[in-house]
Amino acid sequence: MRSKICLWIGKLLLLTPLWIQAQVLPADFYDQKILSNLDFPTGIVFDAAGQGYIWQKKGVVRILRANGALRTQALIDIREEVSNWKDHGLMGFALDRNFLSNGYFYLLYTVDLHHYHHYGTPTYDPDSTVTFQATFGRVTRYQADAATNFSTVVPGSRQILLGHTAGDGIPITWEFHGLGSLVTANDGTLLISCGDGSSSIGPDEGGDQLGTLASQAIQAGIMSPDQDLGSYRAQYRGG
Repeated sequence: MRSKICLWIGKLLLLTPLWIQAQVLPADFYDQKILSNLDFPTGIVFDAAGQGYIWQKKGVVRILRANGALRTQALIDIREEVSNWKDHGLMGFALDRNFLSNGYFYLLYTVDLHHYHHYGTPTYDPDSTVTFQATFGRVTRYQADAATNFSTVVPGSRQILLGHTAGDGIPITWEFHGLGSLVTANDGTLLISCGDGSSSIGPDEGGDQLGTLASQAIQAGIMSPDQDLGSYRAQYRGG
């Protein structure tokens, strides 16, 4: 049975009363550092066996063993493919609901345009990257190898689920308001959240007047002209 994919786009405004913010933490709540020297970790999830998976914004996933030790070798390193700037990078990671059976895990990240246009060609440079340009978000699935306690990736298991090309990914048209996170629902559905790509300087109704890269995205085929709605892209329901 194939997993379903759902995409949610928009902004979330959360207003918290001051009396809630000032509450004292419960007596059995502990704030204790267990790891250090991680390069901008953006999240951690655990499998059913207690092993943790920490994803870093630059495009690396580290493994925290059930005994609390951080494994030296990364589960996966896709830094060459990830565009890491401002609020963009490897933003989401999720384990399949049947991870300990099938080894599937999912990544949500901003695609580096140099890798996208030049990988596999004589002009490709693994140390080159493109930032501050319109690009797109991608979701890929890999398979961790059960034979290595899910600490390595099965060769050739990479599969792009969303964002095969610039035209069918998630438009990135601003320094912020980009990608969100990945969550797997109880029925196996993969939920993907993202922002609207609009400017945070002021009310964005489309175009480039507030510093966004809408025109560049349209010219590159990342976004169609009817999607140039600024903040209103959160409500876009076109095909």
